[in-house]
Amino acid sequence: MSSDPNIKAPNTTSPLSFWQELKRRKVIRVATVYAVVGWVIIQVAATTFPSFGIPDWAFRFVTLLVLLGLPVALILAWALELTPEGIMVTQPTEGSENLTGESTPASKKQSWHTYAFAGILLTLTIGALAMFLSMPVDESDAALDMSEASTNAEVDTTSSESIAVMPLVNMSSLEENAYFAGGIHEDVLTNLSRIEDLQVISRTSMLRYATSDKSLREIGTELGVDYIVEGSVRRIGNHVRVTIQLINAHNDVHIWANNFEREVVDVFATQSELAKEISDSLHLEIQPESVGTLEGMPTFSVKAYDLFIKSESLEKTEGETEENVVQRRKMLEEAVTEDPNFVEAWAVLKRLYDLQLSRLGERNWYVGEGEDREAVAADIRARSQRALEKAIALDPDNVETLLAIAVDHERDRKDERRQEQKAVLDQIIAVAPENAKAWYHLGYWYSHLQDLPNPDEEAITRDAAAAFEEALRLDPFNARIVKAVLVWYRNRGFEEDVARLSKRINQIVPETSADRRLARVSWQFLSNQIEAAFLETADESFIEEFRQGLQEAIDSGDYAESSSILRYWDEAKLSIWEGDMDKTLELSRIIPFELNESRYDTVFFALLKGASMTILTGRGDIDEARHVAQTILKQEELFRARDKNECVCYLGVLAHANAVLGDEAKALRLTEELLEVTGWTPVQRLRILGEIDVEQAVEAAFANLAEISSGNGFDVIASEYLFYKELVVHPRVQAYYVNEGKWIDYLAERVPEYAKYKHESAN
Repeated sequence: MSSDPNIKAPNTTSPLSFWQELKRRKVIRVATVYAVVGWVIIQVAATTFPSFGIPDWAFRFVTLLVLLGLPVALILAWALELTPEGIMVTQPTEGSENLTGESTPASKKQSWHTYAFAGILLTLTIGALAMFLSMPVDESDAALDMSEASTNAEVDTTSSESIAVMPLVNMSSLEENAYFAGGIHEDVLTNLSRIEDLQVISRTSMLRYATSDKSLREIGTELGVDYIVEGSVRRIGNHVRVTIQLINAHNDVHIWANNFEREVVDVFATQSELAKEISDSLHLEIQPESVGTLEGMPTFSVKAYDLFIKSESLEKTEGETEENVVQRRKMLEEAVTEDPNFVEAWAVLKRLYDLQLSRLGERNWYVGEGEDREAVAADIRARSQRALEKAIALDPDNVETLLAIAVDHERDRKDERRQEQKAVLDQIIAVAPENAKAWYHLGYWYSHLQDLPNPDEEAITRDAAAAFEEALRLDPFNARIVKAVLVWYRNRGFEEDVARLSKRINQIVPETSADRRLARVSWQFLSNQIEAAFLETADESFIEEFRQGLQEAIDSGDYAESSSILRYWDEAKLSIWEGDMDKTLELSRIIPFELNESRYDTVFFALLKGASMTILTGRGDIDEARHVAQTILKQEELFRARDKNECVCYLGVLAHANAVLGDEAKALRLTEELLEVTGWTPVQRLRILGEIDVEQAVEAAFANLAEISSGNGFDVIASEYLFYKELVVHPRVQAYYVNEGKWIDYLAERVPEYAKYKHESAN
């Protein structure tokens, strides 16, 4: 072997493989770290960019940078290394290649590694660039974000209008409702973007304002838009209500608001339907020249349509109050002034006038200070007739016109009119079974059948409840319908239905939660139950229960929805049961002699004034009793102007007044008329007969004993003995009560003639 030092020993080390060379140059380590960090960067961008309103193209740009950075990082890792002396060019090993492709003699066969690696990097770079260039660009986003590059960026509105739609607020904690709200938001934006000459801010750009505390005016200034839409989505079971408001972005003034409702059967179909309805409504508000071109528009006047929709929305969202009925009336009157051919507005206005007439009679609403009540009623009645005639002339077959024909809010009607109303309501339901108002009024049609003689209460309640429930199914968020049906259930003691509907009305109109009456059955129902139990048992513990319930009803405002005279009658009833004649007389004197059209005033006027005449004559105060009788008879014409089926008690009080004044013949004729008209049990006639001829009254009572007893007649006579003073003390009637035994202790405490019976029973 040669010992020449200039001759190198042959290399016995085998050349490195490509994979080993990558590892030696730490390319594998760099690739792994880069991939992890790049993935984290992309995920953070995907999560945070939408929240800050950063456009989609920025996310794509970040992704591209990460991808393009990978080959650069790998090349640098291959070529360079970090040493204590700084960044140095990686030195090739024997059998490996350098950056220029030069190799040691032993590695010439491995030069393909370098070319392969370079080819891979070039392919990745070209592929990433091609992917970015092939991504579709949202032109609206790009245009918006270019405009937002300046702090004072504005949408170019020189030739068109612009609108931004805030993300809809989900009013439920359920996650699926959030998706539903987001879906509606997207669909509304899509529909609006199809409107010619309307620039729409993208959903991505609006998401950054979802949790912003900026005012709408500030948001509008930042975006440079003309309009901003905000709203909320509320779901109750399978029903959804979307509330939308359109706001002038320049001055933060509300332009328009409406509620859109659906029953959710197919979520996606419902989402699409609601979005279309919302978009169409916004279209009409923003571009009023489009009115009449959209399907189903009832008028060509934007202003008239807007007033009509606002009136309907007010009824649905706030129910019925004196103030909002007046407000709705003004809106509809203005609507028909704008468009005299707006048939739906005329028809709804007619029903609103009738509602005012009804409430004027029952609650004395709509009469201003110094106004003549009868003149106000006459004016409303004339307006109602004109509105009906106008609606019929414009379109007699319109569903709203048919409702105007069927509905008049009068409680008592002739049988012919009653049947006519039923036929029209059936006609509406046949052609428009989805009309909730028709079902609602049909429920009240059935309910009013209880005013007829000998009604089938069970059948009436069943049919009315079925109609009401159908109305609630079709229009579950209508505040007026929900509250009216709730009151109907309250007055009939349906506790489960009261609980169900009181919860719903509190969701629709949150301020009603302060009205504790709505969460329980009514005092009217409870008082009737207590009275029935008292008459059945003569147990005086029910008097105390009645007293407590009466005080609670007064404290909680249970009489607020009816005439105050109803409260006076309940208090008088309690004073009669307790034998407090002074209190009864005091209450009867509170009631003014001037009547109005309220059925409550008429009924309880008759009862209380009749009681006062009985007490006064019993005390020997004949002059005052005659004065009361004369004052009553002066209003006989007004009494008779009332429908006889409305309050037949007026016949009794007129008969009583004539008896007190000595006209017995007329008194008897009136009592016979009362029986013929109403079919009431003879106990009503006994009161008058007792004032005229006690013996005749006693004979009449025992001649009809079975009928009187079956109607609790003798129980009523005992409990309201003040009305039947002469009758109760008659020996034959005393013998009846002694034999029956139930009322002896009660009467013995209040009627001196019965004291001896209590003593005997105690022995």
